[in-house]
Amino acid sequence: MHKRQYIFLFLMIILLYLSFKIIQFEYNKYNISLYIKGQKGVVNNIKTYLDETTWTIKYLNTKAFKNKILKSDDWMKMKWEKVIILTSEKVYKKFSWKKVIKNLDEIKDEKKYDITSTMSNFEKWIYFLLNKNVK
Repeated sequence: MHKRQYIFLFLMIILLYLSFKIIQFEYNKYNISLYIKGQKGVVNNIKTYLDETTWTIKYLNTKAFKNKILKSDDWMKMKWEKVIILTSEKVYKKFSWKKVIKNLDEIKDEKKYDITSTMSNFEKWIYFLLNKNVK
């Protein structure tokens, strides 16, 4: 009878150890999958940033933009000339300023809700130092 109890106890210890190892493996697998998801998010952010910068670089390398800069710097225009840039519809759609205008509208909206935009310097100091709105 004693021998059977020791064997049973030994098998229970092995069972508990294997259960612990399985749980540990699943926990590590879960942590690794979370890390991979986080890295995918970082990669997506970098891709969007690169797309935006390549768009900007392509626009800055167009003939129309270079011509505009030269004329606006008074290098290629006479005093009576007005600068008008003509480009194809394809290039215009490719480099439309909708993104820029959208961002400017968002900035303007942020300024509308900024409490300090209408305050004087003295009121701003009181607001930032004492967290009190004087108005």
